Amino acid sequence: MPPSRDVTVIVTCYNLEDYIQSAIESVLAQSAIDHIQKVLVVDDGSKDRSREKIEEYASRDPKVVPIFKENGGASSARNAGLARARGVYVAFLDGDDIWHANMTERQLAAAAEFPRAGLYVSDFLEVNEEQGISRVHWAHGFTQDDPDTLKTLFAFSGPILPSTSMIRRSAFDDCGGFNEQQKYMNDTEMWLRLAQRVSFHRIPEVLATKRTIANSISSNFRERVEARRELGRRVLEWRPDLVPWADRWAMKTEIEAGLAAIELGAYGEARASFCKAVRLRLTDPLPWFYMLVSLLPGDPRGRLAFGKNLTTGLRKKLRTRQV
Repeated sequence: MPPSRDVTVIVTCYNLEDYIQSAIESVLAQSAIDHIQKVLVVDDGSKDRSREKIEEYASRDPKVVPIFKENGGASSARNAGLARARGVYVAFLDGDDIWHANMTERQLAAAAEFPRAGLYVSDFLEVNEEQGISRVHWAHGFTQDDPDTLKTLFAFSGPILPSTSMIRRSAFDDCGGFNEQQKYMNDTEMWLRLAQRVSFHRIPEVLATKRTIANSISSNFRERVEARRELGRRVLEWRPDLVPWADRWAMKTEIEAGLAAIELGAYGEARASFCKAVRLRLTDPLPWFYMLVSLLPGDPRGRLAFGKNLTTGLRKKLRTRQV
């Protein structure tokens, strides 16, 4: 890998004193650490001991640059890092997530092999330590030669976790930073704007772990779901030709609403969302699976986590055959 392919890493933190250390350590332990120019750790006005933990690492490693600011939300924190970022690429890591040791190495290798893409994304493992549940998310569907990345993102792709993304710095120059007025789903809004300008490329490996912690799922899931619905409407304003695929976006929105409701124990609300998803796409097996599992007696969370791995893999294979 040529030295010019340098990366600025932006780690964002808000009240993550129990997690920020392992996030920073996972960056500093990268096999391609020599290609990381700076690790900008943005603390978004934490009220706990996060600042103390960040300052400790900054005092020990010159790569770690702390940025302390008043609370402004995730978009504001990422933009504060972007304002200080230098180099060819910017990579993001949420302060409660962890990179695997070869993340940067694999990202840069993908950038060298697929240089026409503007965003590189990998698969990831989601772990709920409290419930003892884990599952893999595949970011399937993205290739550098995709003629319509926005359509893929809107209708067919797997999820993009910010902590698995590496983006060309020039792409932000073209479309601006994260929308600080977008309170919920701000990362999705960013990906939708980027998808109109650059292609995305998937690295088919699990390179990060997302930790689902107690306060990461809350009663504001209804606001997040409505924000996703609004983003779907916005895409159709940009691209009316995507109307035939709007049911796919809507189905995924209702499934996400149902899964969030289940995490909070609101099983009746979850079933209502899954029922909406079924009606949107009667021939798709995924919403039927969620509906059926939610109707079984007992706590459905473990069954859903196991089944989602199976159904996501099946849908990925079906999608590959259809393309």
